[in-house]
Amino acid sequence: MVRLRYLLDGRAAQWQAEQRARLRQAGRSPSYPDSQIAAIATVNDLVLVTRNSVDFVDFQGLQIKNWFEEYTSDPGDYMIHDRVFRDR
Repeated sequence: MVRLRYLLDGRAAQWQAEQRARLRQAGRSPSYPDSQIAAIATVNDLVLVTRNSVDFVDFQGLQIKNWFEEYTSDPGDYMIHDRVFRDR
């Protein structure tokens, strides 16, 4: 197993601050730890693999992958457990 270590550096801190300010102006309040995770992933050009993608969808530029989603026959829909959602 390869382990990579990424830290909240100056670039990530700046990205985090900008995103939190943008989301607050839009009336949203992202969690601080989620915004740190999103910042580190984005500035290092990483894909964030999470089962909890709902908490990360508002961050701009963040690549998200949820390996627990099952795709339906309609390419615009996806299924999580027994609920079907439409792509935005």
